[in-house]
Amino acid sequence: MSIDGSQVRDGLTTYVKGLGMTSSDVDRMHQNLQARLDHDQADRKPKHQLQLGPDAGARRRRRWVAGIAAVAVAAAVVGAIWVRRPQPPPRPAGPALSEEIIGVWRGNAGISMTFRADGTERFFTIPEGLLFTWGAFGPNERLLTDTGRYRVNEDTLAMSMLEGTPQACEYTFTAATQQEGQVDLTPVSQVGPGCSPGQALAQPFRIVRISPASPAGLALTAQPDANVTPVTSTNDLHGVWLLQGTGVVLVVSSSYGNAVDYRIDQRGTIDTAADNAGSITIPKIGQIQLKSLDPPTCADTTLTDAAAGDFSFTATVLTDPCNRFAGQKTLHWLRIQ
Repeated sequence: MSIDGSQVRDGLTTYVKGLGMTSSDVDRMHQNLQARLDHDQADRKPKHQLQLGPDAGARRRRRWVAGIAAVAVAAAVVGAIWVRRPQPPPRPAGPALSEEIIGVWRGNAGISMTFRADGTERFFTIPEGLLFTWGAFGPNERLLTDTGRYRVNEDTLAMSMLEGTPQACEYTFTAATQQEGQVDLTPVSQVGPGCSPGQALAQPFRIVRISPASPAGLALTAQPDANVTPVTSTNDLHGVWLLQGTGVVLVVSSSYGNAVDYRIDQRGTIDTAADNAGSITIPKIGQIQLKSLDPPTCADTTLTDAAAGDFSFTATVLTDPCNRFAGQKTLHWLRIQ
């Protein structure tokens, strides 16, 4: 390679630096440029060769280098246009959907769900959905809880309901992860005799993983309550609750009796293998007592100053021998279901 040829290549390398072009791209641009210049010089050569002095040779060399610079700039501009074509938006940092799906998810369409590592899932529309057996129906054939299966393929999520029944339906969604623990689901297709455009899963909706804790779940806050009153019965606590700022989930059944069932968990397995389960009572106004039945060796937990509204309840920990509340002493719960 001549000195001028080296200058050409060095100039191209400098101009395209930072454009994302490879050394092969620079070599190809240099070869094309050199061929074009040789061709142009051959065309411009006079029929009768003249003897040129040193000044004339220098002027020709300067014109040649100037032409190289101009072509190099043009090549760099073309390269920039090529490299800087609009690219798809980058995927948000964090785990893929298949890596974070295991756990309890809150939906904004009146239905929540749990996903397990074995490919099964559970939908629930009321708190008892985490306490009753799968496939249970309430008054007016309202589905309380159901089991199905799910599949994740990159950014596609397929979920089934009521498999093997006349109400069976499989829903397929595109899943757009907005941040870790928050996914927007857009329906793509529905297959099965039980599919209906009016069902909640037939519309776009968002799910947030609340247990195990996720950044999106930790950021959840309760809606403001118009009226908060001291807890007088277990019915004030009926619901699925998330301890704000944690992945601790509490589910309390409904009953007008003295004791009702509860489960508490922070691993995302509250419906199958809760950290703790037992009965909950209200010994006096504003006091809550949790008696553990599983494990039976865990002593009673007592909460005081308990007050509840439609969307939240608060309490102060008096005793917590089994560390059910992640070390918190003042508890702020927000309603999930």
